[in-house]
Amino acid sequence: IELIDTSYRLTLNLDGAPPLNSADNQHWRKRNKIKKAWHQLVDSEARKSGKPKEPLAAARVIITRVSRIPPDGDNLHAAAKFVLDGLQHAKVIANDDHLTVGMPDVRWCKGIKLRTLVHVMGCAPEDLDILAWDHFPPADGYDHFSQVEDSYLREPPVDEEWLDIL
Repeated sequence: IELIDTSYRLTLNLDGAPPLNSADNQHWRKRNKIKKAWHQLVDSEARKSGKPKEPLAAARVIITRVSRIPPDGDNLHAAAKFVLDGLQHAKVIANDDHLTVGMPDVRWCKGIKLRTLVHVMGCAPEDLDILAWDHFPPADGYDHFSQVEDSYLREPPVDEEWLDIL
């Protein structure tokens, strides 16, 4: 069972921050230990702050890493995976996929104490920033992905309704 609750709000102030890129190069057992630690941390803080009765079917998520040194963008986004997995494990969100959280907003903020701020806002599925052809099919009905070889040779036709969403 999934819940659509546009009024639900959750703010977590987590001590520490997920590892940036070091987890990718570690043994799977060590990586799994880090993942479980983040699952427990997110779950425990979500319980204190008020988890939804059922996991949210759609939510906007903002994850802010607070640290002294700015990370590079790809590592910042990769580290957010631990938090998103934790939110799913804690049953705050139904899934951490594109259809449930869209493109999570991942930010960095300069600060002395290393921590992670997480904001979860329930929303309607149509309010997510989902830019996929299967949700916004082109008006001409042409399957733009069936002709992979020549798809790069021409621009797909523009769907005015799709552009309004952007």
